[in-house]
Amino acid sequence: MKFKFVDSATTPNELDISTLSAAGEKYYPKIESYNPKLNNDTLEKFGKSGSFAIGDNTFKENDFKLNMYILAKTDIQYREKVLNIINFFKPKNAPFFLHIEYDDTTVLSMSVQVKGFPHKYKSEGLEHRISDFSIDLKLLDPFLEDVDYTEETHAGLNSGDTFTVTIADTLCYEAFPVFVITSNGFNPSIVLANDANDGSILLSDSNFNTGSIMTVSSETGEIKLGTNIKANIKQNGYFLKFEQGANEILYQGSNSVDITVRYKKRYLL
Repeated sequence: MKFKFVDSATTPNELDISTLSAAGEKYYPKIESYNPKLNNDTLEKFGKSGSFAIGDNTFKENDFKLNMYILAKTDIQYREKVLNIINFFKPKNAPFFLHIEYDDTTVLSMSVQVKGFPHKYKSEGLEHRISDFSIDLKLLDPFLEDVDYTEETHAGLNSGDTFTVTIADTLCYEAFPVFVITSNGFNPSIVLANDANDGSILLSDSNFNTGSIMTVSSETGEIKLGTNIKANIKQNGYFLKFEQGANEILYQGSNSVDITVRYKKRYLL
């Protein structure tokens, strides 16, 4: 398992913890703790003793610790190694992302917020400076995601037609799709529905005509007509979510459309 941090600079910088060491000096990074929290808050009852649950038991932020081992021959070398890590996390380049490489093809990403850099330093004679060094993180979104999108296109869909998006990965927890819908005629009102979880969304705009492109993002909660964000297009329902397995998507509208779907599979650590 390999760990790499990526920032949000115009040209992203990378901090590859797994290859940071000099020859023969390993940092041995590892996940030391992972503490997900649930939305299971309670609210005190009015006029009676006790309380009632208001959370939905979905996952919210969690604490995360990446621990490593630093070895240096001098105090100066030790400080250089520590600062090489700390100085990567410049506030102006936030947010930061942790990439975890599980094999030659699987790389997952998570958005992280840095909380601190605790380290336990000790000297062993004149030869070595040793430290257990940690990067303490908070994950506002407790899921790991694919780095790259899975994408597929379904052309010439008429009202009442369906297409199926299948997530065969049994480890996938959920996915939030982005629909790019190209209209082949006047479509003032359309509906997309997912049979897998009975989710549906009603979209309406009198300018959605031949050649118009509407982007509906469940990732960000944004809807665009062309390049313009138009929140009022969403008239009813909810942004769709994909489940593990088969997601049969129903399209309803006045004329046919072409729909490109892209999504990143999401995992719990």
